[in-house]
Amino acid sequence: MRAFLFCVVGIGLLLSMDPPDKKAPESEARLWAAITVNKAVFEEGEGTKGLQIDFALVNDGKKVIDPEIEASQLFVNGKKLKDWDFQIAGGIRDDRFKALPPADNLTFSIAMGNQFEKPGIYKLHWKGKAFDAPEIVFRVVPKSPN
Repeated sequence: MRAFLFCVVGIGLLLSMDPPDKKAPESEARLWAAITVNKAVFEEGEGTKGLQIDFALVNDGKKVIDPEIEASQLFVNGKKLKDWDFQIAGGIRDDRFKALPPADNLTFSIAMGNQFEKPGIYKLHWKGKAFDAPEIVFRVVPKSPN
């Protein structure tokens, strides 16, 4: 009888537990983020002058959210980009930079060729308080001798 009672209580406890794949409440803010660069390969010198990074956020939540873009960080090869605070604070802004509505998106671009003049492989990662964009990679090759 004890074993039977123990099984019934155990099953009751298991049934009352939340399933392991339960989704986060819909009220939580959810931002999707991505960055892209306008080309995969640039030539050093004049070739990097046109290097532009595009930033995108999408509010997948059900409430307006402040994406806190100016508090974000841009990492280059694992290190915080110097002058990022200055870079991210500039440019034309609309209300979405402080209040991104549900199902809306925000995109902006920054010309950053002067940050990537030396040949090499560059891995960029953009992260904010409520978002984390996947890393992207591009390359600057030595200037062609022709």
